[in-house]
Amino acid sequence: MKQLYRYITSDRVLAFVFVIFGLMGYFDTVFGEWRAGPGFGAKFFPQITFLALLICGIIMMFIGSKEAGKASEIISLNELKALLILVGMGVLYFIVVRSLGLVVSSLLYFLTVFTIFTVQPLRNYKMILIPAIISTAVVWLLFTQLVQLLLPNPLLF
Repeated sequence: MKQLYRYITSDRVLAFVFVIFGLMGYFDTVFGEWRAGPGFGAKFFPQITFLALLICGIIMMFIGSKEAGKASEIISLNELKALLILVGMGVLYFIVVRSLGLVVSSLLYFLTVFTIFTVQPLRNYKMILIPAIISTAVVWLLFTQLVQLLLPNPLLF
């Protein structure tokens, strides 16, 4: 088991996350419900972005860090658990945003992420709630007002 931890470095974990999100996003653009548009269509730039993320993740996996395996580079078990929770929340957010809506999904995601990274979250609930609400408002304003992205009709809003 100790030999496994020698290969789980922060670079390799990040590369794995890049590959997973690149694959998920690319397959969503290929097989998901995307509207056809003029020219290349609405899914062209997301496909390019997810392919770039996938390629960067693969390159990072094989090249890795020159200092991989040193004690300072190896991530702890608690950091690995937090990272897996964040990746799981990202995947869940990616899936749930279509049914619950951008606002509700973003708020739940930010609440969970800020709770994970806050020391004594029950005592510092204001430090979780206020940034989560502000972050959700910024995401909503960015997508609906600034970019003027037409979002699907969700279950909630």
